[in-house]
Amino acid sequence: PLNPGPVRQQHLTPAPTVKEEPQERPKRKRRRFHPPIDSHLQANQCIARFNLFYSDSFTPKVGLHNRHAFHAATMTPEKLLAFMTDLNNPKGCKRRKRWKRLRSAGVAICRQILHLGKKCDYHRLLERHCPLPDLGVVRNMDDKNALQSLVQYHTPPEHVAAFVRGVLGKVFPLEFWGSHHNLERTLSTVKAFILLRRKERLPNKRLMYGIRTCHLKWLHGDNVPKGSLSRTNHEATCRLALLVFRWLFRGFIIPLLRSNFYVTETEFSAQKVLYYRKPVWSAFRTHSMRKLLHEQFRELTKGTLVRSLMSHRMGFSRLRLV
Repeated sequence: PLNPGPVRQQHLTPAPTVKEEPQERPKRKRRRFHPPIDSHLQANQCIARFNLFYSDSFTPKVGLHNRHAFHAATMTPEKLLAFMTDLNNPKGCKRRKRWKRLRSAGVAICRQILHLGKKCDYHRLLERHCPLPDLGVVRNMDDKNALQSLVQYHTPPEHVAAFVRGVLGKVFPLEFWGSHHNLERTLSTVKAFILLRRKERLPNKRLMYGIRTCHLKWLHGDNVPKGSLSRTNHEATCRLALLVFRWLFRGFIIPLLRSNFYVTETEFSAQKVLYYRKPVWSAFRTHSMRKLLHEQFRELTKGTLVRSLMSHRMGFSRLRLV
């Protein structure tokens, strides 16, 4: 083989090194604990109003119905607090924590509510804000003229709101609201609730609009910090406040309106809601049924009714007056 000879070594100058900038590590997002929210406590969830309408039952006693929780012989402040804050929820751990939080101040507030509820004069407040018209003039009229007069005897919703305002001021002490600001915000929401049309709803966010939960001292528990509340304590207070105000509408205001007024919509006024005192609607129903039986319907005997129902596949239905 041929000798290639000496190999010349080439001195290579090293390339200038480029300092690599350290790459910034992506910041990890802080995990935040979001407690599970019940479906009925979401912001857009609405309060059911279907129990408010078409209450035909007539009770001569003005105020809450006899079957209401306020009139129960076994009602205690602890049971009332359980109704307000949903302590009857089967989730035991949360129930114990809520009871530990409210067992002192909450029971004292409910004891005052039960005491003031028994002393409240519902009849005087109702006659003051929603006076009953003179129905003696209608008795001597024929059915057509009587109906034309009775249909105009509906109570303005502003007067109904004033009646509810008076009852809330008599039954619930100021400690329940926390401050005059929360009381005024709630009364404004009550008026908006009464002015709603037939298919309109009241969401939770409207219910809690403007409510200052920091003023509701009885929902904070025994150890209330002097400074700002912690995030967990604030969320627990907001949840309890929402439960209490939902009960206020569903468990007190709606039964109060239902037992004293017949609430119905109008046919030609874009579902506008009208409030009739129970004696007015009772007279209206009496004249209406008399007119319908005279002109359009006829009364059936029991034997004819049984034979008619047995020969038809469809049953019977209730007649609702609008």
